[in-house]
Amino acid sequence: MTSTPSIQTVHDLSTDFQGFITTGDKYFDEALGGGILPGTITELVGSSSTGKTQLALQLSLTVQLPRSQGGLGGSTCYITTKIALHTQRLLEIQANHPLLSTLSPNETLDRIKTVATDNFPKLLRALKEDIHIAKRTLDESGFPLRLLIIDSVNFVFNTETKTTAKSLIERSKEVTELALILHRLASENIAILVINDVNSVFNSNKTSVNKPSDTVIYIDQARWFGRGDGASADGPVEAGMGLVWANQIGTRIMLTRTGRRRYVPKFRESKRQIVAFDDDNVASSSPRPDDTNSEGTTIALRQLSVVFSQFSAPSTLDYIITSAGVVSQNAHET
Repeated sequence: MTSTPSIQTVHDLSTDFQGFITTGDKYFDEALGGGILPGTITELVGSSSTGKTQLALQLSLTVQLPRSQGGLGGSTCYITTKIALHTQRLLEIQANHPLLSTLSPNETLDRIKTVATDNFPKLLRALKEDIHIAKRTLDESGFPLRLLIIDSVNFVFNTETKTTAKSLIERSKEVTELALILHRLASENIAILVINDVNSVFNSNKTSVNKPSDTVIYIDQARWFGRGDGASADGPVEAGMGLVWANQIGTRIMLTRTGRRRYVPKFRESKRQIVAFDDDNVASSSPRPDDTNSEGTTIALRQLSVVFSQFSAPSTLDYIITSAGVVSQNAHET
């Protein structure tokens, strides 16, 4: 008699399992199979104003929480390629998010080391040299490095030179080299979070014309690994960096603007004011939580899609951006 194989979890497969890093939102965590896992590469991809950096900042804070609260008691190395780290936004999220109230503002910033790069050679140098210096310092502080963020990776590959077969081959080599370094770092029990941008998709009904039925056409297959399920207000988009990069990451999370808005009643937190943001990340006239006469406001809805993951099935859910960070609509309504 053949026994039915039992389903194993990540906890069962590894005795060294350290736990996931919570996103700070239980519905996001559920969609991701638990959160962000050290030892893997996770990508946040989306157009501007979707909250990619906001969520990255949020994770650089939640990783500092003790394990009992969903963190790893660890620190972050945050590599920037376009603009400097938003320290004031970090402190705002820390001050308003219910989970993060136990963190000290001064200690919070001490546990986030930042490195600025603006091209591919500098990024490689940061990953080969600077991060090890930061790791040694953080490990000695008692809050070991548990999260590495690159914001954003595609910027260092953007060039003004004409795209040719030779340049594409060279770029593929560079992407592979970068991925190899990131996998090595991930093997040191570090969660890798990489921010990526999107490219517009130009659909054509002639794509598959006169092609054999068994031919795999990239534009037909890309929707399974490069696009979310939701309709984007920016039109059809797909993750940048191409197939070579897609094969190197374990989880792809796509953030999109939906063009939809929803009435949001006043937040129910009693001790802190939570301010909602509109499409331009400008604070809306959100009511004070203790004002019983306030009715609420309407704010922009965005959508998070788990395109693919090692730990969960594809899924989508709506979210909003507030002074407390990125919050799922379900979490706000409970």
